Amino acid sequence: MSTKHTSNYALSQWEASDPVIRVDFNADNAKIDAALADLETKKADTSALAALQTAIDSKASSASVSTLSSQLNAAKASIPKIVSTSYTGTGTCKQSNPTALSLGSISQPYLVIVRPVEGDGDGLVLLYGMTSSCSHLSGSYGSGYNVTITWSSSRVSWYADNASAQMNESGKQYRAFILGM
Repeated sequence: MSTKHTSNYALSQWEASDPVIRVDFNADNAKIDAALADLETKKADTSALAALQTAIDSKASSASVSTLSSQLNAAKASIPKIVSTSYTGTGTCKQSNPTALSLGSISQPYLVIVRPVEGDGDGLVLLYGMTSSCSHLSGSYGSGYNVTITWSSSRVSWYADNASAQMNESGKQYRAFILGM
């Protein structure tokens, strides 16, 4: 046990003849931890006050705030959104079993890309405005597969004459990316 202690936090100060005891170390560490936590709290309080003072010092008129808010909203509206999703193929195909994706937060889609998660399989690219059919846009399926596309305000769906061309092979994982506003 130490016979001397520091003046501020009463931390142990051992003399050469003092026995060193683990309990003293633990007590010192607890005091240090509490002091550091208190310091961190005071630092956060000081930062919050400084930020508040800066806001008060640079107060703006409500008209300029309104103008800035409108400009910010216009800028946000012009930034395209990307929604990423995935699904597992069911093995179904044809008009009675289309594959469908929710457009998520996108209200004006431009482009949908669907690809298998693994392997070098073909992908499917759907461009908004294609309302009936398009040829499959990758090469290994040949020229006999058409994909029929339907767009709605909240989803896109498509079908083909086989599950591979429809990007819906049973148990296969697919990733889709939707780009729009």
